[in-house]
Amino acid sequence: MIESRDSESVSKCQILIEWSIVIAIADLLCSDVADLTRQGVESAYALIKSKVKKTPVLTNESISTIATGSDEIPTTLFFKCENFQKGGAFKIRGATHALEKLLPEELDNGVITHSSGNHAQALAIAAKAKGVRAYIVMPSNSARPKIEATQSYGGHITFSGPTASEREYVTESIRKKTNARLIPPYDHPHIILGQGTVLLELMSQTQAEYGRKLDAVIV
Repeated sequence: MIESRDSESVSKCQILIEWSIVIAIADLLCSDVADLTRQGVESAYALIKSKVKKTPVLTNESISTIATGSDEIPTTLFFKCENFQKGGAFKIRGATHALEKLLPEELDNGVITHSSGNHAQALAIAAKAKGVRAYIVMPSNSARPKIEATQSYGGHITFSGPTASEREYVTESIRKKTNARLIPPYDHPHIILGQGTVLLELMSQTQAEYGRKLDAVIV
């Protein structure tokens, strides 16, 4: 299902961001900020590890040689291949964790978010796995493959204008009509902790499979 909202209909929101969105996010944030620790990530991983793929960690000798350059100490690069993840990105981790943290009755009216691609697909996949309706607001200029993928995963798409305020306005208008649960694309502890599980896996895999500890992580 795809709907479209003319950008003119949301032009009044260019400056004003709906307070109800702010209040909804603040309400979700307050009780969980203290969990943004390694222990919090480990707890998140326990919840989602059976629902996401443990993607491989690979190396590449040529790229590692380039990274080493003229240094005497060899550099080995490890690649966490989240392109093999469900939806083709790590975003499924955060979306899955966010849904797992909600009570069943909090999902009765479905979930909603706005995203131009990866989080849209991730929430659609996670919601489908739980038998929950996912309302997805996507900018009209989103990449066609991501729109089609989100729809194929069961997402109910509504198009908006490309700006953040337009996306938020359409999201809020749908949320008011449906009472769907807002799942922010990135700025929420449940999302952050879920995304953090990718590093937990990376650290474990490099140690177990290569006998190495990481000196640095580049995202």
